[in-house]
Parts: sequence; C-alpha cells; structure tokens
Amino acid sequence: MKIYRSAVPGVEWPAIPMAKPATQMALAYQLMQSQWWPRRLRRAWQARQLVQLLRHAQLTVPFYQTRLMDVVAAKTQNAFVDAWLSVPVLERADVQQHKDELSSNHVPESHGPVTKIETSGTTGTPIATRSTMFAGTMMGAMTLRSHYWRNWDTNLSFACIRHAANGDEDADTGRELPVWGSLTGGVFHTGPGHFLGIRNDIETQADWLARVNPHYLMTYPTNALHLARYCGENGIHLPNLAGIETVSEVVTPEVRRVCKDTWNADIFANYSALETGPIAYQCPDNEHYHVQSEAALVEILDEENKPCPPGVPGRVVITPLHNLAMPLIRYALGDYAEFGEACSCGRTLPVLSRILGRRRNMLVHPDGRKVWLALEAEMFTRVAPVRQFQIIQHALDDIEVRLVVARPMSQDQEGALRERLNEEFLHSFPIRFTYENAIARTPGGKHEEFICRV
Repeated sequence: MKIYRSAVPGVEWPAIPMAKPATQMALAYQLMQSQWWPRRLRRAWQARQLVQLLRHAQLTVPFYQTRLMDVVAAKTQNAFVDAWLSVPVLERADVQQHKDELSSNHVPESHGPVTKIETSGTTGTPIATRSTMFAGTMMGAMTLRSHYWRNWDTNLSFACIRHAANGDEDADTGRELPVWGSLTGGVFHTGPGHFLGIRNDIETQADWLARVNPHYLMTYPTNALHLARYCGENGIHLPNLAGIETVSEVVTPEVRRVCKDTWNADIFANYSALETGPIAYQCPDNEHYHVQSEAALVEILDEENKPCPPGVPGRVVITPLHNLAMPLIRYALGDYAEFGEACSCGRTLPVLSRILGRRRNMLVHPDGRKVWLALEAEMFTRVAPVRQFQIIQHALDDIEVRLVVARPMSQDQEGALRERLNEEFLHSFPIRFTYENAIARTPGGKHEEFICRV
C-alpha cells in the first residue's frame, strides 16, 4: 500500500504534493504508460529526445562542436543511424581529461540549478561530472516507477547498509530517520528508516539488523550474501524482512538463493551509475532487467564498437537523455552486459538478460583469451571455513587468493581449493593464498570478488 503525502496544511487527503514531488509523480505516471507502448513508438520518441540533446551539445559544449556535426546535420533516418554509429565512444579518460570542455556554456534556466557529482572511483580513477535539477527529477521518477514495480508497502520500515558520505558521523553506529529517504518520503507516507555504514563488520551489521528488524533492506549483493550466511549460522532471525533491494554490484544466483533460503526474502536489483543515473531495474515478474529507455539510450557494443545482438555480451555504452549541463554521449561505463529477448511480462522496455560487471573482472589466459567467472562462496565453504574471499590476477602466471577464514586451512584444504579454482578458471594457474583479518571494500563501498591487473 502507498499513501501519498500532502504538503498543504489542513489537507491530509486527497494529498496535494509539493512542486517537485508533483513533477516526479506526473513523470512517473507517464512512465507507467510508456512501458507498455509499442517498441516503434517509444523508439521514435526516444530519438526525438536524443536529437534535442545532440543539438544542444553541438551548440553549447565545446567538446562536441565538431564531434557531432555529421549526426546533427543528418537529413534522413538512415543517414542519422550511420552518423550516430560513427560518433566516437566517450571513454572514462576523456571525461577526466576534458571535464571543462564537456560542460555546457548555456544550460536552460528551466532545467534548474547545476550540481557537481563525483564518483568514488572503483578503479582508482574517480571522475567529476555536472548535472541539472531536472535530470535529478527524472531520476526520481524512475525510482518511483521502481517502487510501483516492486510493490513494497511504504508504510512499513526500511533499513539501508551501504557507503556513507564523508562526514556522516552517525554512519558507524546507526542512524534513525523519520522516513525512508528524501525522495520516497517526499511523495509517500512511509514507515521509519534506518541507516548503517558499510564499514561495520558483519557481526555488527547483523546485531544492528536484529535490533531494528526492518521489513525491507537495501545493501550490496555481496553484503547481503555475507549477512544471510552469518545470520543463518548464528541463529539470528529477521522475522519482518520481506524484500531486499541490491545496488552497485552484480547479483548472482547464489545471492538470490541464500537470501531466499535464510530470510524467505526476494531480491529486487537495480543497475545504475552515479554519473548517469538509473540504467535498468529488475523486471517485477522475472530476474532480468528492463532498460529505463525513457531516460537513457543504452547500447551493447563489441570490441570494434559494433552493436551486439541479443545473447552476446559487450560493453555498456550509455547516453543519458536529459542532462544538459554535461552531456555524456556514447559514454563507456566500463561494464559488460548483454541484451535479452522480449520479456514475457508484456513490458516493451529493452531487456538486459545479464550484467557481467567490469572488464577488470575478467580472467586473462596466457593465450590472451578473456573469461568471465561465476564465483560462488559455496565453492570455498565446501572446502574450508572461508568467510570472505577475493581473487587478484597480478600477472598471467600470478594469481593471489585472499581469504578471511574462521580457522587456518590445512595444506590438503589449500590443495583441494587450488584444484577447484583451476577447474573454474579453465586453466592450471599457479595460485598462492594470503590470509587477511578483513578484505576492504572500495571507497564507494563495493566488494570485487575478482580483479584482473594484467
């Protein structure tokens, strides 16, 4: 159940929202219609918005003045498509090196104030971008649609365990909030919200969750997995927990299975990036994702920057359609994913059947072949009391396996695990084990289970 929040004193129901929530609600209403549109109709309107963005970028953004000349001048649909596919992909290094040239020198006042955004830099190279208030409002509308999709009761309680902004002194001890968050609480009446920083160890997180006993939880997939395992092993019950929203990392079948077995809670995954906003949300009826194509054009490209057909993985290239402050046109996010076939739910939004993660999460064989790994914690726990792991390929002949264990592993256990890993790697690599008290997350709170530094 969702009950709207009124901003007018003396009028509790029907609710009269403030201006920004009202705009988000109006946009969300349109999105709830357009998700069912015929594909041709939505693609046509997406193209109209793309043309608006390209014209604005070519006229007001120095970086694009010559880069977009051909696509903006195209007179026919075929000429436009050919010119679009010839626009160079915008790499992360381009954004770092040309931040000023990528900023528009004339942002329409109607798009509201411009804010700065800085990513945490999972790969050690953070980037700074700029965005408008309207682009943020559009992101809010996407979030509202995701609330309708997952059908959570916003009157119940919500807890969040993730990266805390610098200076949040209450993050490590937990913080109570009157609403779920500024966006959701600005539109709906909500139950209480609770926040805890991801820097806390699993034991502290589990004790905190048991105290607040939320109905819904937001966290990273790897953290949900470790929490569920810890709670199951230590008899910690969360009787209210009904749903989990995961962010920032790839959701594996193991994460879904363990959370369901331990808590009887389903996962609703979202796929987004700080610099681009929402990219795709999990389908309400299936485990794959629907691209939020009203807000972004998503392409899956091969190594020659040609479009990949459904079922073939490639790198994710995204063009947010409404950020006029710093347009990111054909921006290579650094992730790999693959398109899927039409969804059985009836929504005509494009389908991402798999999100594979970063290029640096691919194992490199001595012959140069790259392999995606499907690592599961159970592969480790069947052999030894492994609580956490991280694998780093330092060189073609140097793989380090970092482990957090309940007790030291024997030589036989190391040998068995080494053999099992090489089966997964499809090659016999030299593997060395190092033991840690804890494996640190990235500055943004993510945990990467495999990192390739080759």
